[in-house]
Parts: sequence; C-alpha cells; structure tokens
Amino acid sequence: MKHSKYGRGSSMELESAYNISDIQKVYIEPTSFCNLQCKMCFRSAWFDEEIGEMNGDLFNKLIHEIKATDSIKTIFFGGIAEPFAHKDLLSMIKRAKETGKKVELITNGLLLNEDIIRELIDLNLDMLWVSVDGCDMESYRNIRIGGNFEKLLKNLRLIKKFKMDLDAKTKLGLTFVAMKSNIEELPKIMALAHYVGAVELKISNVMPFSREMEKETLYYNSLSMQWFSNSFNATDGRYMNFTNIDMPIMDYWEKPMLTVLGKVLHNGKVVKLGENYVQRKSRFCKFINDASLFVKWDGEISPCMSLLHNNVTYVNNTERKVLHCSFGNIRDSSLLEIWNKEDYVDFRKRVLNFEFSHCLRCCLCERAQGNVSDCYGNKHPTCGACLWSEGFIQCP
Repeated sequence: MKHSKYGRGSSMELESAYNISDIQKVYIEPTSFCNLQCKMCFRSAWFDEEIGEMNGDLFNKLIHEIKATDSIKTIFFGGIAEPFAHKDLLSMIKRAKETGKKVELITNGLLLNEDIIRELIDLNLDMLWVSVDGCDMESYRNIRIGGNFEKLLKNLRLIKKFKMDLDAKTKLGLTFVAMKSNIEELPKIMALAHYVGAVELKISNVMPFSREMEKETLYYNSLSMQWFSNSFNATDGRYMNFTNIDMPIMDYWEKPMLTVLGKVLHNGKVVKLGENYVQRKSRFCKFINDASLFVKWDGEISPCMSLLHNNVTYVNNTERKVLHCSFGNIRDSSLLEIWNKEDYVDFRKRVLNFEFSHCLRCCLCERAQGNVSDCYGNKHPTCGACLWSEGFIQCP
C-alpha cells in the first residue's frame, strides 16, 4: 500500500486496510513473565496488570483461526516480556510453522541453550530476533539487570554455528534500544551484528517511563519537528548486502550522537553511512498500515504494541498514562469477527487518516496526560502522543 507524505492513502486503500480478510500479521504474546528486570523496559511502568501466560486451549483456538485465514502472512511471538518464559513455547512455534505462515520470534536470548537453538533451526523458524543492548560485561549488566553477556554471546555463536552447519534458512536479527548511557556501544553492536551473521540490526529509542528515563532519550529536539527527513540509512560498508541497519529518528546533529557517528565514520571497516536519507512518516502507524494485530496472553485483541498493556510514558516532562485497549477476546469471538467489528474498523480508519490532536508536540492541557480523549473530540484510545507514530520507537 502506498501512502502520501503524511501516511494517508486513497479511499480505496483505506477500505482495503480494514477489510475483513486483510489481517496480514498476528503478534502473539505467549506470556507476560520475564526473566530480567531491564533498566530501559517500560514493563516496569505497567499498572493494574495481571501477569500470566496463554493456556493451551486458547492457543489452539487462535492457531486454528490463523491457519484458516489466508490473508495472514506472518506470526510473530513476542510482546513486552520473554516468550521463552512460557514452558510450551517450542511446541507453540511448531504449531505455528505447521500453518505454512512465516514465523518470527524475539527473545533476550538468555533462556536459549544448545538443544533449543538446534530445535528452532530444525523447525525452520523464519526469523529469530535477539535483543542486545550492551556489548561488554559491564554495560550489558548495567542495562539488563540479571543478565549474563557471556551466555548471550555464547548463544549467538551457537546460532551462527548451527545455521552454517545445517545450511539453515533461519535468519538472525539483532535489536538495540539506544540511550545516552549506551549509545557509544553502537559501533560495537554493528560489528557484533556482522560477526554473528545478523541480516538486520533494528535500533529503537528508549520508551521513557519515568523522568529519569526521559533524560536518557536521544530525540528531545526532534520532538518539535513536523516532518522528519534528517535521519540516515546505515549499511555495512564492506558487506553491503549483509547487514541492514535500521535507524530511528534521533537528534543526529547533537552530542552524543555526533561523537558516536564520528567513531562510526572513522572506522569504515565496520559501517558506512548511506548517502540516501531515510524519511520517516510523521503521524503514521506502521502497525495499522501493515494490518497487524496483537493477541495478549489472555486472548484480548489490541491494535498495537503501545495499547497492549496499561503503561506510563513521559513526553516533554509530562507523565502520560496509556490505558490498554481491547476490541474483543478470542475466547468469545473469532479473529475475523473482532477485526470486522464496527468500533475496530472505525479506529483503524481514524489511525490511517491520523485524525488525532498533536499531543506529542503540545502537552499543554490535561488531555495530554492520558489517551482517554483529545482536543479533536476523539475518545479512548487516542494516539496523538504515540512515539511509535513519529518514528522514535520501532519494533521488528
């Protein structure tokens, strides 16, 4: 689907985006448990949330409906937790692969071992994403509380080894959450991505859930910009077809980014910055435009990552309480019935047109302190302060 500069399509394109048969991607949250307490994870700011995991009956119903829906192309296991905290995840992945859909997974990599890695590759998992937010023992431990960088590195090496030994189709991607306290690790992360054979390195800004975390952000000045055209595309200088480096919107002209980019440019053996600039759409929701939906561990259907759980974010020194949004539960209805509900269709239409007030750049009234209503008369959920919609936060 093609979109204009502001993320709006033609009326025909808008109609197709909320057609009953047009679900393209289903994110499944197997569990909301996690084995780590990471410094930058906004899971720390959940409120009024029950922690649990998806049971077998619910998953069986879900996977049956996904298999029967031809338009669905991709199943993605992940959320704001660790999928491998679910004891039956491998069997869930196997069932997902049996649907014939593309299957992806994101993990912090610490619950993997040699047997699990081999089975993932034997199952022909299409894409394995591993989160890496530090590139030595000290930096990794400071960010991923309870983590073990040596174990992570061992597992990444095993993934590379088994992929080569078995001539596997499984692709590896790395993710990195950038903050002021770890941005100098970026050149090392880029080198690590090449070393372990990652096809993509996806970089996101941190989602600030406290005033302290807001000080870690690298996009303060970019918040005031209406249209982003100053970010760059980074590709590996020696292996141009090897590792794609996907960057978010940042204050590239400010310290500490200038210092880091100087190191990257100086070490041309690691990475070369492309001459073509990446233009991120402003007021554009990738989740809605890609016809995705999220299935929470308890069966609730949410339209995006931001609305999957009750959480808190800080924008322009303003606390914003984001209330979870569900358009139905697969215990009670089918995926297609929920997808075609009038209120869900209407919401997707409003997001495609982005008919929300500019809360992200304003923050002057009490409505900016939550997603219950906005100045345009929209009711929950409102998306005018969503950091995903401006290209600051990005997910696989």
